[in-house]
Amino acid sequence: MSRKIGARDEENAPLLGESSHAAAGPSNNYYSGRIYDPALDEELHQSSRGPGPFARALKLFVPLGVVLALLFLMVTLLRVDELQEEITKVPQVKIEGVSLAGMTTEGLDVRIRGQNTMDYSIVKGSVRSRVVKLGARIVNKLKISDRSRVKVYFENADDEYLRAVNAQIPPIDVNISPGEATDFDFVTKLYNFGSPYLMGSIAEQLLSKEPLKFRGIGQVALSKGFLNLGVFPVEIDEIVASPGGKDDSGDMRLKIGGLNLQNRDKALDISTYVEADYNYPVEAEIPELNWNVNIPGCNDGESLMICRGQTAKTQLIPYSSVNVSVLSNLRTVSEKLKTPCAVGKKSPLDRFISRYFEGKGNNIVITGADHQPEHVPEWLGNTLQGIEFTFEFGGKNKDDEIIKDIAFRDFRLHMFQSNQNPRVSAVVTVTIQTPEQIAIGSDVPLSVLNAKGLANLFSKQHQKFAEINIPDWVKCTTTVKDDNTYLVEFAIKSSPVNVTNEAVFSTVMRQVVFSGSAPVRIESLIDAQVHTPVGIFELTEISANGNTEIKRDQ
Repeated sequence: MSRKIGARDEENAPLLGESSHAAAGPSNNYYSGRIYDPALDEELHQSSRGPGPFARALKLFVPLGVVLALLFLMVTLLRVDELQEEITKVPQVKIEGVSLAGMTTEGLDVRIRGQNTMDYSIVKGSVRSRVVKLGARIVNKLKISDRSRVKVYFENADDEYLRAVNAQIPPIDVNISPGEATDFDFVTKLYNFGSPYLMGSIAEQLLSKEPLKFRGIGQVALSKGFLNLGVFPVEIDEIVASPGGKDDSGDMRLKIGGLNLQNRDKALDISTYVEADYNYPVEAEIPELNWNVNIPGCNDGESLMICRGQTAKTQLIPYSSVNVSVLSNLRTVSEKLKTPCAVGKKSPLDRFISRYFEGKGNNIVITGADHQPEHVPEWLGNTLQGIEFTFEFGGKNKDDEIIKDIAFRDFRLHMFQSNQNPRVSAVVTVTIQTPEQIAIGSDVPLSVLNAKGLANLFSKQHQKFAEINIPDWVKCTTTVKDDNTYLVEFAIKSSPVNVTNEAVFSTVMRQVVFSGSAPVRIESLIDAQVHTPVGIFELTEISANGNTEIKRDQ
């Protein structure tokens, strides 16, 4: 009899048969208490092995994207291009002093003093300004490296910045923190002068007390530690008053010392020294340099070169006296110096020497020569051609008498009828001693070839009584007595005597006849033809004065 399965039987029946359970589920035969789902089981299996590639990519790129978004937002808010331009204007450089620190064959050493502050108010926007200030406080200091270069433009007469030189900025630590200042005091070298005369012009401006106007444009290289931050443009416009020299000195005062003349190879070696009161704050080493020595010409303001000279290597020490040795070799005297001027009969050289003998000074003009020693840079040689300065070559001292003695011997007075002037014959010996400032070596072939002139005769009581005129050239002989002393001798043969005071003349002649001699004073103007190692030239109206005696012919 078949049995019906009721509800209770169905409840008691297993959910899955053994065969079904074995085929579909795991091999362990126990009741798990859940319904088996293959997809869920696979997912659980995968999760047990960790996240997949996509999940890992999300973990990497999502934070990076957030950072990039923030950076983009920051760049947008800060406007970096505009900010970079503003930052270059933040440094405020104030030049307080510019002065010449030295001169070398390479250029000018210039001392620059001033202060740098940072003006962050130039940065627009509160956010941007706070960010920049924060960065400045963190960085604190930056170094200007020696790779920085600036081209300096100096104003010319037309108020245009056309004259330029290069300048190198030495390494400087700059404080960039807000509210901080950086004082600087350094020496920079100016070089590569575009104009041959620019170096001298700049040096003259720096030594004067005139305001100096210049503009600096260049690139400043910045670094922090070992990190190079690149180069940044810089531009400075300044008007600075240079300290110049001492208040009691406007120029370098020059005075020539003694002259020493020596004979060499049919030429005249002239050596001297120049004394200078150097009242400037500049130390400089001056190399050997060539100069043109000029004396006044016939016309006002005209200068004619008489010789070339070379100064020895010289060290200039601020606010001190300096002696500069000068050597010149004179081979010829130009015709312009020997040719009489249109006004008067004196030549420029004749006028120069006459003024010296009279104790009057002469202006000497020194200019840079167009040819310099090989060691002198070309730019310096070109600059020297534009340099000119004048100083006075003083006349002989009042105590230096050129004519030390005038002696008459073999004196003969020829008397004629009352309507005729008497005539005189004699041998005259003139002792000439050069001034103390001029030392002439005994080897210098210096002599007077011919002479002529007019002599005035005075009694012991200073009464003029006669004139002796020698209108034509009289041959002279010259003997070197010792260094700087020469004996010039010439004969007067029957030269007319113009008696200006017969009473005094008669008294003097009686004394000569009865006493054998009479003291007289001679004041004369002599023309002379002088032979020198550099040629023969004529001197006119040389003052020759002295006391002597007229002696009777024995």
